[in-house]
Amino acid sequence: MSTAPEQSAVPQPPVHPEARDIVGEISRIRTAAAAEAGLRTADEAAR
Repeated sequence: MSTAPEQSAVPQPPVHPEARDIVGEISRIRTAAAAEAGLRTADEAAR
């Protein structure tokens, strides 16, 4: 059994760099869509 200190209690799969880019792009799109709708934040658009 490995006891490497960098391992957390719950193993997390590595995040692909493109996945981070996609998440960031979705956030930008939601923010832009909310701005077009006249809302201050994407959270308000989600309600």
